[in-house]
Amino acid sequence: MKTKIFFLLCVGIFFISCSEKNSSKSQSVSQNEETAVSSPGKKEVVMSEAPAQVEIKEDNNQESEVIAEEKVAGSNKELYNHHTEEPKYWTIERQKEIYETLFKDKDLEEAKCFRNFILSLAKYHHDDPVYEYNPIFLCYEKYPEYLQSFLEINKDLFHIGNVYEGDYSESPFVYAVKNKSLEDVKFYFDNNLSPLEGNEDLIYGTMNAGGPRFGIGGNILYYAGTEEIRDYLISQGVPSEIDPASYLEFFLLEDDVNIYDNPGVNNQVLATISRNDSFKGIKVLAYKVDNARWLKIKFNEIEGWISSSSFAYDTGI
Repeated sequence: MKTKIFFLLCVGIFFISCSEKNSSKSQSVSQNEETAVSSPGKKEVVMSEAPAQVEIKEDNNQESEVIAEEKVAGSNKELYNHHTEEPKYWTIERQKEIYETLFKDKDLEEAKCFRNFILSLAKYHHDDPVYEYNPIFLCYEKYPEYLQSFLEINKDLFHIGNVYEGDYSESPFVYAVKNKSLEDVKFYFDNNLSPLEGNEDLIYGTMNAGGPRFGIGGNILYYAGTEEIRDYLISQGVPSEIDPASYLEFFLLEDDVNIYDNPGVNNQVLATISRNDSFKGIKVLAYKVDNARWLKIKFNEIEGWISSSSFAYDTGI
């Protein structure tokens, strides 16, 4: 009997304890819900945190945009600060692409730095250039508005061509004379660029098959794209007639060659000579007339002009 009473007493205490725990848990949940719903202070904190995060995110976006703009404007070196010890990597085409990008960004200062970078690669090639693209040619092709700026950046660029394995192509001046307008040619004289002085290799190019160092000779008039340009160059002191090389020996290719008083087949015929006749070449016309070069000769007491189609020369080598 005592045992049953004791057992029932324990069971009762157990249920009472559980009931108090559940009541306490329910009260805690209720208080939490009340705090979340009815506490204005807590609600304002929660709502103010979300906009703050959005605002910070917007600030980061603005900062990223500023960094991106600075990168475009001031760190174009990333375009080329690699392959420093591989000069042959920087082909003429690759260099032109870099200049194209820099010109589009209007970053001429970086274009100057890039040019200096290319020049520095010569130290990896026995101090000789391998490839060098001259950005003046790109100005002529697409960005003529930058020509004046390059006068302040580097005047020397107007005097030299591209470099291929150490050999120069024709200079921008020759390019302008051949392909551009009279105003482009005047640009050199108006800005004291002295295009007619200096190293012939830098003007005409070591790979060029023309100019005064080849054949019967010539000068910049040989390349004039129009008579207007030719006449302007003559007015600037370019001689229309030059002395032939002293080592050249001229001979006729046919009989009955007409000697004209001036270059051109429509001029007066002074005499006719044949292959067996002896004559001396005394002047070479620097440009073409009737699509031919002309040689001024002395035959007996007569001085006149014969067409290049009728004679050849021997260098004596």
